[in-house]
Parts: sequence; C-alpha cells; structure tokens
Amino acid sequence: MKKFLFIFMILAGSGILILLSFSKETPDQEENVVNIDFSEGEKLYGWNPDKKSFEKINTEGNVLKNTDTLYRHNFSPIDSIYYISADAKPFIVEKKGDKNIVTFGSGIFVCTIQTGLDAYEFHLKDITLIPGGKGSFFVDTTRTQSEIFSFDTFLSTELVSGTKRTPIASFILFPSLLFKHDPRNTLGLKDADLLRISIIDSIRYVDIKTSTNSLSFPGDNTLKNSVFVSRVQKDITARIHALVDLYNSFFEENNKTIQSTSFFDTSNTLLINGSKKEILLKNMLIENIKQLLYNSKNIQAQNNINDAIAEMKNLNPKVYTDGLAILKQYYYVVSFAHFVSKNDLFDFAGQESPILSLTEKIITSRPLSQQGEYYTHFSDLFSVYYFLDFDTENLNKYFEDILQKILDNKVLKENEFLPFVFFVTQYLSNGPVIPNEDTMNIVLHLFQITNDYYTYNKSNGAKITTITSTTFYNYTKIFAKLHNIFLNTFVDKTPTGLLFKKEYIDGKSTVFEQGFKDAFLQVINRINTDAEEKKNLLNSNESFRPSSQLIDSYTLLKNTIKSFEIFVSMFNNYSKYLNDFHLNESNRSAKGILVEEEIKMSKEILTTYLQKFNNLDISSITVTNNFREDGFYETQVTILGNVFHFNLYEQDHILTDISFTDGSGQKHSFPNISIPLDQKEEQLKDLFDGVDNPSLKYKYDFRNFFETTFLKGDSTNTTNPPETTPSPINTSSASPEIQLFIQKELLDKDFKNIESFLSIGFKNIDASISSDGNYVIDLHDIAKTFSINGTVFSTEFNSKYTFNRHAFSRLLSKVKKEGGEAGSYEFNGISIEILPARMSLLSLPDNLKDLGYYLRTIKQFYTNQQSIIIDLTGKRVLLDDIVFVPDFTTP
Repeated sequence: MKKFLFIFMILAGSGILILLSFSKETPDQEENVVNIDFSEGEKLYGWNPDKKSFEKINTEGNVLKNTDTLYRHNFSPIDSIYYISADAKPFIVEKKGDKNIVTFGSGIFVCTIQTGLDAYEFHLKDITLIPGGKGSFFVDTTRTQSEIFSFDTFLSTELVSGTKRTPIASFILFPSLLFKHDPRNTLGLKDADLLRISIIDSIRYVDIKTSTNSLSFPGDNTLKNSVFVSRVQKDITARIHALVDLYNSFFEENNKTIQSTSFFDTSNTLLINGSKKEILLKNMLIENIKQLLYNSKNIQAQNNINDAIAEMKNLNPKVYTDGLAILKQYYYVVSFAHFVSKNDLFDFAGQESPILSLTEKIITSRPLSQQGEYYTHFSDLFSVYYFLDFDTENLNKYFEDILQKILDNKVLKENEFLPFVFFVTQYLSNGPVIPNEDTMNIVLHLFQITNDYYTYNKSNGAKITTITSTTFYNYTKIFAKLHNIFLNTFVDKTPTGLLFKKEYIDGKSTVFEQGFKDAFLQVINRINTDAEEKKNLLNSNESFRPSSQLIDSYTLLKNTIKSFEIFVSMFNNYSKYLNDFHLNESNRSAKGILVEEEIKMSKEILTTYLQKFNNLDISSITVTNNFREDGFYETQVTILGNVFHFNLYEQDHILTDISFTDGSGQKHSFPNISIPLDQKEEQLKDLFDGVDNPSLKYKYDFRNFFETTFLKGDSTNTTNPPETTPSPINTSSASPEIQLFIQKELLDKDFKNIESFLSIGFKNIDASISSDGNYVIDLHDIAKTFSINGTVFSTEFNSKYTFNRHAFSRLLSKVKKEGGEAGSYEFNGISIEILPARMSLLSLPDNLKDLGYYLRTIKQFYTNQQSIIIDLTGKRVLLDDIVFVPDFTTP
C-alpha cells in the first residue's frame, strides 16, 4: 500500500520553495523516504540506514572518511551522482564554456542526468562519456578494467589517449549494455567500429533485473556493489514516483490547495514583496504555466510565458532570476510527466510537455542536441523497466513495437544500422527472451534491419563477406538459444520423442495463439531463405568468394535451424505429428519424424571431455552461466598459464567466443569463429596418421589442439615438442588450423587459378590470424623464370596477400645471379618494387607476362642505383627516379 505525504516549506527570500517528502512501501516492505529539495545549488546527501533516507550533509570544513557510505551529490533536484569512494575527492567538476566536465577518481558511481538545462561530459581514465539524452548509467573505476553500464540512456562513448585525450575510437552504448574496457587495448582499437571493440574488449547485453544475469553485474559481484546498485535503483524509483505523483496532483479536482498555490503559498514574500509590476509578472508567469500544463497546444500561453520572462529581464536582474527559478520548478516536476497518462499508465507514444522545450530554449544559450524519437522511446522503455516495475513481457512487447515503428518509418541512417543490428542481436542472445509472438517479430525485424544494412554495402565485397560471417555467427547464437528455450518451455522429452506439455494441448490440438504459431513458422521460413540467399550471393561473385570459416559458419547455422524441424512439424499440424509419432513407435522403418535425443549436460560431463586435452588444468575449470538454460557451457580454464574463455556446446562439441589472457595480462581474441571440435578431431587424425615427423605428429595430435591452435608454440609457457630433424616444409610456426586454411583455401582454391603461370607451394606461405580476426598472409621466395632473346632471368617474388580481397600487394622481386651461389642476387641484392601496389589474383599473370622486358632494361642501364621500380601501368622502369622505357618491339 502506498502512503503519500506532501510537505510544502516556503523558503522565504530565496525564491525557491518546496521540500517534498514521499513515502512508498517497496516489495521487501522497506519504506523509502524521499526528500526532494527544490532550492537552487549543489548539495550532498549521505544514506542513513536507520532512517532509510538520504540526509543532507554540511560539507564546509568536513572531510568525508567513511568509504562504505553511499552518497548522493545533487547538481539539481533531478540531476545527481550516487557514489561510494575511498578518495577524498571522488570526482572533480570543471566548467568549460557551457559544459560541465566531470572527471571520476576511484569509486563506483551511478549518474542520473534528467535535464537538458546543463550539458555534461564525463571523463574516466581513457574514456569520455556524453549522455545522448535523459537517463542513468553506472561506472566502476576501481578495477584495471573500467566498467560502464547504461540503464536507460544512449551514451556517446569515446576511447581517448594521452593527456590531450586524443580520440582513438567511438561508439554509442545502448541501454542495458555493459562495456568493459582494458586500457591496454586502447591504441590497438584505433578507428575500430562497435563490433571490433566488442570483440577486443567486451560489450554485451545484461539484464540486471533477472537473477542469473545480476550475478555478473556490477564488477565482481561484491556485496558492496550489489547493495549499492540496489539502493540507488530504489532511490531513483522513489524520486520518480514522487515527481510523477506531484505532477498528477496538479490535475486532481479535490486538490484545491495545490491548484491554487501552484507550488507557492500566496503569502510568500516572493509573490507579495516588490512592486505591483513584479507581482503581476510572477503571477502571470505561473498562471500561463498552469494553462500550458492543462493544454499542451495552448500557443497563447507559450507566448505569454516568453513575454513575462522578457519583461522580467528588462525590469531588473533579481526579478529575472526569480522568474527563471519559477520556470525551473515546474520543469523539474514535469520532466517525468511523459510517463503518465490519464489512466495512470506509462505512455511511450506521448509527447513531452512543451514546458520542457520552452524552458530549455529560454534558459540555455546553446542549441540542445536532439536525438531521434526512436532513441527517446527506447530510453523511456528501459527507464520504466529498471525503475518503474515493468516486467519482461512488457519490455519485450514495447521493444518489438518500437522496432516496428523504426522499420515502418524508415528512420535509420546508414551509420545507424550496425549499432542497431548489434543491439537487437545482443538483446535476443543475452536478454530475457520470451517464446511468444513479440519475440518472433523481433527476430523478423532483425532480419529486415540486417538486410537493409546489406543493401547499403552490397558493392563492397570485403565488407559483405565480413557482414555475412558475423550474421551467420549471430543467427546461430540466437537460434541455439531459442531452440533451448522451446525445449524447456513447451515440450516433455519422452523416451521416444518430444510431446507438447499438457498445458499447451487440448486433445490432439494445441492451444497456442495463432499469431504466435504463424510468426514462428515465418521466422523459420525466413531464416532458411535468408541464409541460402546470402550464401548464393557470395558464391555468385568471384570477389566475394567465401572462406572455409564462413562456410563452416553457414553449415553450423543450417544445422542449428535444422534442429527446429521437429517444432515446425509440431506447430504446423500437431494431430499429424502425433500420427507420425505413433507410426514411428510401431514401425521404425516407416517414414516419420526423427526422434530427438536429449542432450545431457553437467559440469562433470564437461570436465570429462576437457580431460582429453594436454596441458589443461582441470582444477581451474569454472562454468559461469546457467548451461542447462543456455544450452552451452560458458567456460574459463587455465592452459599452460594462459586463462582461456570460451563457450562449448555439448552437441558436436562446438567451440565459440574464444579468447585467452596470457601471462602478461594481454588479451587475445578470435572473433566470429566456430570450431566443431568433433569434426576437427577427425581432420587432425587424418593429418596425424599421414606423417612420420615427430614434430608434425605433435602438432597434429588433437590432444594438443588448444596449444598448437591458439598459443602457436611461441608462448613462454608452451611445452617443447620433441627435438627432430627439420622438415623440408617450413610449418614450424603454423598451427593445424592455419595449415588447413593454407591447404584448403589458398593452395586448393585461390592459387590453383594461376599455378600454370606462378607455382606457389606450401613452403612459400606464412599465415596467421590477427587480433581483429583477419588473415595475415606473407608470400616469400616464389621462383619464376623469364626468358628474353636467350637471356634467362631467374627471379624470386615476395608479396602480401589479402585473402578477403583475393589480391596481391607490395610485390617485390629479386633476380638471382646466373651460376652464382645460393642467396646471391643481381643489382647488389636490391629488391625490385613492382607497381601497381595491388593486383587482383586473376590479373597477376597478364600483368607480369612481359616482366622479362623490364628486367632486360634494368640489366642494361643499372649502375649501382639504390632504388629500382617497375611501373607496369606506366610501362617504364625507374632507377633512382630516372625513367627508362623498355623496348617491347625487340624480342
């Protein structure tokens, strides 16, 4: 039961007037007492656990030493920073122009900025945060990795470097996303987009209202942090309720006192002292504010407010200050009015009161940054979810509704597609997904946003390949989670197959809403079509040629979707499904449904599987998720002193989301890679059985998979393989994974196209995977002979090769001395640079076919120059910038 108590205290002479006290019983029966002081100026409050309220603290001459006390620093009645900190100055505020720069020290903070009257910018270590609108966010600076969580605001987040805070990379942190940043990664993220930052650092959706997710937030789940966030949420909630109820009271017919005073006791010296002109203007201002509250379309009231403020400004500074103070009082209360409708519900479609924009225009000299309406609606949605008792079904419902409006109105700009795709993907992958029609529609909306993003990038082959790989990977995660939710929610697993639970059936029919069934079947149809179209697009264009990694991602996605076939049969026609089910029982050879075998999961099963790998510390295995709910093990384990993190699916033992932190604290990530370990074990067994070299046997031994694939044998903690005679093929630094890539993608595919002109072998290729997930390929010592009129030039080529573009770059050549010793070259051993700097795979033979003419020209005119360039486009040779033109007419 709610109890309301409003106490109006007139602060004579200050012009500001109300101390609002509000009591509300919370679900745990703890009564929150909220005092909202509307007087001007910054104030500090400390939490009193006995009185269950924040009490004002006089900071003059006092040093705050209690590091366990929760404080609230008010910039205004509705703008605050909550914090716990051991620092004497937990944060510093500097005024730069019209902006307040807040620099955090060490502590945990929740910032709630609800007005547009002041601009704020927040600095912590190498991060700058600028709220994109009203809302609250959490910051933890007590650890090596800074943590930032947005409750309900869109945070412009910029990584910076040095004392001058040079920009490195930036992105928008959406509501309910948690960003963990290691400052050691900053410089390596130069110009990185949201996706890459989320891989190198960590950005993921966290629902702190659910029991399973709240364990991972904030920080390391210390009791202090948990109590801090809970206490702050309750205070913000109570303050919003207090202001909403005060706003509602303006319209209560039986509340004559509030209506007649409009905050003010008419005996207040603010209204009766001074000239008649002053009193008239102040009352005129209040009356027109009231009229605008009652009718938001009252243009005359808006004009009268502007006129009253203008006259006050002309009259004298004090009257003008009083007028602005009156205007701000209403602004603070009306700030949360958009959560209220006449039925006491929260209305996302409603517009904010014009008093807000009018006040901001009058008080601020700067143009306020405007965010899109859909941003505001998402912000409102998460506000009521985290602070005003919305449940997950309402969150899901309005989430879908807002996405639908975004698509209907085509409001997303090109640079907004990636952030929105990321946000929706995170919501579906890690949020409180409910198996209903709204969720199915959210998946359909994700398809649409992703396909629109495709349309914008369809001419960029490299980008399309990356987008496709990421899309397949994300879809696999989403559908794996949905499949697990469907299994746990809808069906009983019998010894012979799946049956709907009793609550979902009526005889041989189901009781699901038709809208849900139709949406589910549409989702499955769309994902099958969508995946096939994307694969065909890549196969149709030579420049889009998919890698084996992308093909594996596609196969994994198709297998995941295939697991829904049984649900399609059940939802489509349950009566027929039952007939097929019983037919299967009586005649195993008859055509019927496939009976799904239940996958059993436990930490013991995980431990038993991982025991097969060498150098893995079994005692260090930690599972950090609810694997029975998620369908995979979120695993942490130490291998040769390196702390690995990965997800392991029980079916086919699929490894995803792989990263490890080495002994120096550096993080290594392998983004968007899915490795079916059962399949990999078979591949490596074939390689293992096909070699006799002990060193290669060590590398192909599946038990050494983690070491040879991810640690690459160059870790100081890596065990040494047996000493052997060097292999004629230089594979000492290539992991089995890389060797398979070289063989399957480069030798058997790309370089097969040009082998009649240029023979590239395994020994000529060095390859690795960079921290951003791209292949780094160096080609070296590739032999090629050119003959011109009896003169033979034996050359060796070195080059970079960009796999996703299928192109050579930085092509260099050396000419061997005829009859000379190994390693001796013409032209003082100088490498000849060949232009253009980039050549596509298929154009290389045509570009180099006349190289002998250029080499003959160099041999004819070379006199110890230090620079040799062959310009194939300009058909010339440059020796220290002196131009020579080859004679192509003489054989």
